[in-house]
Amino acid sequence: MEIRITKTTLINFIKSNQEYSMPDTLCCAKAKTLILVGEKELPAMKKSAKLIHNTINGSALKIIKNSAHGEISLVYPDKYLDLLMNFFKNNSK
Repeated sequence: MEIRITKTTLINFIKSNQEYSMPDTLCCAKAKTLILVGEKELPAMKKSAKLIHNTINGSALKIIKNSAHGEISLVYPDKYLDLLMNFFKNNSK
């Protein structure tokens, strides 16, 4: 099955990402938060992940070795699921 998106949809997606700004209230988040970023991500993505981690008190940042954007969840779903299950198991109250 081939999935396609239109040029307009892609442009809208890119514009939305560029216009996004982190809400001032994010620092008040109480949710258990795991931030994942691939080691092979663009520097801007790694910088963004670190900023989010520094903004959300008690969050966890995991840099996925030898991984590009979304690779762990798409290529290694079992490893991704293990990572999530361990995070929530170790952070439950």
